[in-house]
Amino acid sequence: MKFIIKGASVRKIVHAVSCAEPWPKDEVGAGDIPNWVLDFYRGTNHLDTISFDSIFIYYEGQKYVDSDTNVLPALDDVLTKLATPKENR
Repeated sequence: MKFIIKGASVRKIVHAVSCAEPWPKDEVGAGDIPNWVLDFYRGTNHLDTISFDSIFIYYEGQKYVDSDTNVLPALDDVLTKLATPKENR
């Protein structure tokens, strides 16, 4: 399932990712399975990819936490609702 996010929402997401800090544990644990994958594009040019769930961001084998912006937990909630069939909400 794909969703397209544009404009101010993307800027908020990029800000949240940029402000995220390394999680105190150095490695992503076996139980860390992200809910979502975000691909960032400028036009048709693919810039980068991150995975996330709630406040945790997974990037290049590292785990980061966004404990300040509340942007990613809100996005996680919206995407979960959009991805859940209406009869299961």
